[in-house]
Amino acid sequence: MMKYALLLISMLLLSGCATLSESECRSADWYAIGFEDGAQGRPVSYLSEHRKACADYQVTPAFEPYRQGHEQGVAQYCTADNGFALGRRGGRYQNVCPPAQAAVFVPAYQRGYQLYMVERQIQEAQRQQRQEEQAVANDRQRITEIESLLIHESGNSESRKQLLAEMRALEAGIHEHQQRIFHLAEELDALYAEMRALESAP
Repeated sequence: MMKYALLLISMLLLSGCATLSESECRSADWYAIGFEDGAQGRPVSYLSEHRKACADYQVTPAFEPYRQGHEQGVAQYCTADNGFALGRRGGRYQNVCPPAQAAVFVPAYQRGYQLYMVERQIQEAQRQQRQEEQAVANDRQRITEIESLLIHESGNSESRKQLLAEMRALEAGIHEHQQRIFHLAEELDALYAEMRALESAP
C-alpha cells in the first residue's frame, strides 16, 4: 500500500513540474505558446521543456510555428521597462533579445540589477546595524545589573574585582559596537545616495 502511495505522490509531483497538461499538448497552438514564452523572456530552447511534457502523450511540438510566435513575443518583451523590471527583482536575463533591442534592454536591465544589489546591501547593513544596537542594549543591561550588585551586595574583594573587570570589558565592547554602528550609518548614507542616483537615471 505504501509503495502505491509513494508512486502516486511521485506522479503528482512530476505532473506539477510539467509545462503543459495532456489536454494542452493535444490542442496546442504552438504559435501562441511560443509567443507567450517569448513575451515572458524565455529562450527558444524552452521548447524542449514542452517536448518533455508532451512526450508521454505522443505529441511532438511544431517547431516552426513555435519559433515564429516566440520571435513576436520576444519583440514585445525586449523593452527598457521590462529590462529594468527584470533587473530590479534580481531576475536572470536569458539573452533572448536581438541586437537592436538588446541595445535598449540590456542597459536598463543592468541598471535595475544594480539597484537590486544596492537594495540588498542596504538590507544587510540595516540588519547588522540592528544587531549592533541590540548588542549595546544587552551590554548596558548587564552593566546595570553589575552596578546593582556592587551597590547592594557586599561580596568579597575578589568577586567585586571580577564584576568591575566585567563592567570595564562591557564598556569597551559598547564603544566598539558604537563605532561599528557609526561606520554602518556612513555606509548606509552612501548606499542611499547610490540608490537615488540609480532611480533618477534616465
